[in-house]
Amino acid sequence: MVIDDVTELKKAHEELREVDRRRSEFIATVSHELRTPLQSIMRFTKLMVQDKVPDPIIQTRFLDTIDRESERLAGLIGDLLDVSRLEAGKFVLERQRLSLRDTIRRAIYELFSIINEKAPMIRVR
Repeated sequence: MVIDDVTELKKAHEELREVDRRRSEFIATVSHELRTPLQSIMRFTKLMVQDKVPDPIIQTRFLDTIDRESERLAGLIGDLLDVSRLEAGKFVLERQRLSLRDTIRRAIYELFSIINEKAPMIRVR
């Protein structure tokens, strides 16, 4: 009896450690994903506020980037809230159509944004 209890206790302890590890990993990933668009927004906004972008065409590009990154950040926060609702058992899935073309374009844009952030000397459009 005691051996079974100890074995079960060890197994439960290992499962808790794994849950804790995954939670930490999730938090680190979410932090990184939230920081990426926020840094772009802050960088482009700062340049605009400091009048370091006199060219109206470049200003428009910066504003477009700020707009897209703001939308991306809002989407990430929405996803995070969905995870919270899922954990609380209050999440309801709804089926809906989506455009594969738009989904692929968003994924490509996000990859290009990451590439441009990591290697600013390389411009990918």
